[in-house]
Amino acid sequence: MFTSDVSEPYETLKRSILKRGDLTDRQRLDQLLNNIDLQHGSGTDMLQRMREVIGLRTLDEGLFKQLFLSKLPQQVQAVLVSFHNNALEELAASADRILEITESTTEVFSVKKASNNSE
Repeated sequence: MFTSDVSEPYETLKRSILKRGDLTDRQRLDQLLNNIDLQHGSGTDMLQRMREVIGLRTLDEGLFKQLFLSKLPQQVQAVLVSFHNNALEELAASADRILEITESTTEVFSVKKASNNSE
């Protein structure tokens, strides 16, 4: 007679589905470099998304910090450069505060050429 473990096909299917949903290392790197930015959140949110993409993999902390800082606007980078020894979470929180201040004080001016009507 045939005897088989009923759970075996289900475990195989489960592993297969989980493997398909998992990102390859190349896809993870592509997301880190190209698809994560500040567009829809704060520096803290961006840091969290970056860590989610990395998952359980390890990445050099200095390299990861540099990548995080490079995704921030220039004015934020300029302020944070003197705090490069701080922990990444502290830098992200500082970036949030800087962004709040700069967004609320940013003004846009336009210049219009005067018309030469001599009436």
